[in-house]
Amino acid sequence: MALAWSSTVVAVSTNRRLLEASSAKLTSLVINPGQVCPASSSVCNPAATQCGLYSRPLTLAASAPWACDELWSTSGKYVLRFVAGKLAVVDAKRNEIVWNAGYTGAPPAAIANFPILQYALLPGNKGTWDHRINVQGTPSAWFPVGYTSVMSTGRVVNPQMGVKNAPFTMELRDNGILVVRNKLNKTAWTSSGPEWEPCTKYVVNHPQQAGGQAGCACVCPNNAINIWRFDYAFTRQTGQTCNIVGNATTTTVPSILDWTGCMRLPEQMTLFTDVLFPSGGVPLAIGRPAGTFTPGTSVTQELWTEDTADRFSFKLVASDPERGLMFTPTWLQIRGYNIRTSGDDTNLCVGVESWAVGAPLLYLPCDPIDQRQSWIIATTNHMRSVLMVENAEQTTTLCATVPGQATATGTPMRLAKCYMYSGGASSQQVYRFGTGDGLPSVDGLRRSLQQTQDPAAGQSSGAPAGVIETAEVLKAERSPQDTEAP
Repeated sequence: MALAWSSTVVAVSTNRRLLEASSAKLTSLVINPGQVCPASSSVCNPAATQCGLYSRPLTLAASAPWACDELWSTSGKYVLRFVAGKLAVVDAKRNEIVWNAGYTGAPPAAIANFPILQYALLPGNKGTWDHRINVQGTPSAWFPVGYTSVMSTGRVVNPQMGVKNAPFTMELRDNGILVVRNKLNKTAWTSSGPEWEPCTKYVVNHPQQAGGQAGCACVCPNNAINIWRFDYAFTRQTGQTCNIVGNATTTTVPSILDWTGCMRLPEQMTLFTDVLFPSGGVPLAIGRPAGTFTPGTSVTQELWTEDTADRFSFKLVASDPERGLMFTPTWLQIRGYNIRTSGDDTNLCVGVESWAVGAPLLYLPCDPIDQRQSWIIATTNHMRSVLMVENAEQTTTLCATVPGQATATGTPMRLAKCYMYSGGASSQQVYRFGTGDGLPSVDGLRRSLQQTQDPAAGQSSGAPAGVIETAEVLKAERSPQDTEAP
């Protein structure tokens, strides 16, 4: 089944068919130290090294070849191209979209009155990339408008970014996964990683409240973590609610739009802080200082290195089933988790000794029924999460924080009011999940057309306006080199 955006089926034009039959195809993009990829281009030479992708210029004759708008996998099975303006990986044989970068920044509606001159994919010399629209503001002025970027989709690998790791190469693997590699052949960014999954079902785990309202808990697939989709809650996405009355024990079928969902995070992970932009190449993470490690040791922000990776390794263990937070108006409970140290036999968990602003985060003997060690994971988008501690006093919502967005190593972490309630999460409360060796999870390698906000899209299969539903999930063909970052 072919996937579609709005009512337009993804198709390949006659000119592109001719190009695909030729040998003039880009299979990599390279950005060198200090290089800046041009925002636009009217010249294409696929035989030479290219730093970016550019859609066909409007002034180019229809009969003229243009191969600089597509990046191909080496076998020719998959191709990265601009589809309706969006970056998308397409199965070239089936004409099916298997991944798209989505929208951030300026959606089409914001630039509807400006002529679009060219779309561009611009890799950066720190391991980043930007998808831009070049529009004409006046007859003599061009300016690029942000569309989406490396920070809003896929998985960033903090330790492998930064100018010291240039040059960077972007390539499309033969399993449809897009990667950015650094000079050491290490992955700095990948389009793969854990994807959202709906709850398998909801069960009533709290008695009915006044007026017949009960509380419902999400049941996740095996090995998946229950996460609060704060991005959906903040944008008022509509989904399932726990509206149980009477003696019913389950709700209706969960929806991908629910405020609570599931994700298969790595079994052992590193929690990189976000006080420094990942492209700076300085990977700061939640850890512990070198030396004696005993109960009561402070949780600190430290510099991650390969030699000290064991000091940054954690695993999430579900806390008591009765623990969690209930959110109105959906009345869906979000499960709480202990953040347990891994790689040692200390049996210590991240926790606090009091629910107070400024309380230090400590390593404490793990106690699954202690709410002061039970953490709620909430996303601010697909890549960035905050850690909320359960608060039995219910006076305010508290989050794990790097005070003052400090960038110093050894900075003790503390509780602070959660900033996401003021319209977004401050970087001092944002964390990115990586595996114990600093790499992002590539578990599953499942590819699907992600739920994407598209102002131009209409309703489909009962989905709210602007939501593109997955018509088909493609299974990744795996090989050893595809199941872990190079």
